[in-house]
Amino acid sequence: MVLQRWYPRTRIRQTDEWIDRFWRGFGLQPYGEYSFHRPLPLDVVDEDEHVAVSASLPGVNPDAVEVTVDDGVLRIKTEASEEHEEKDGRYLIRERRTGSFDRSVRLPATVDADNAESKYEHGVLTVRFPKREEKKAKKIEIKVG
Repeated sequence: MVLQRWYPRTRIRQTDEWIDRFWRGFGLQPYGEYSFHRPLPLDVVDEDEHVAVSASLPGVNPDAVEVTVDDGVLRIKTEASEEHEEKDGRYLIRERRTGSFDRSVRLPATVDADNAESKYEHGVLTVRFPKREEKKAKKIEIKVG
């Protein structure tokens, strides 16, 4: 038996996108131009001396990204605006996301949020938190006999 995670919001969003693509196939936009509030996909990596949080933000202006840490919770918030391009036809497939993106994640107590560093490169925002010396795991030597 294989266990799989089930995300009900993802299924609902996929169904809504399928219905939207169906109606757009007839040249209709039943819901008008809308955008969803979506969570950002994140990777959190526990490195030897740091905890690194990476968020995919393709096509987002780095000046529009807001990163805050409040009471041990990292919050990344941004708005991806739609490029207004004049086209002679209508969209057959439209999958590039626009709208507001927001994600909050609780940081481990071992990180020092005051000395965090961030960088934005190739559409990926990475925030690195150094680990506190007093909170690092200490190795205890085992004596025999």
